[in-house]
Amino acid sequence: MNAKADFDALVERAMAAQGRGQMRPVDAMIQSKKALAELTVVSGEPWITELSDAELRVLVGL
Repeated sequence: MNAKADFDALVERAMAAQGRGQMRPVDAMIQSKKALAELTVVSGEPWITELSDAELRVLVGL
């Protein structure tokens, strides 16, 4: 199975679960992932593009 098929299957399960009242855990997971994404570097932080290769290696290695 490829990534597209996996994603499609996940969407189908989520849509089916919606009718059975099982979306609350999925909603909580999505909200937690959104919160995590907000903690990461966003497009408004151009400083990362100004780092040298060596500085990026140190940053990624942390």
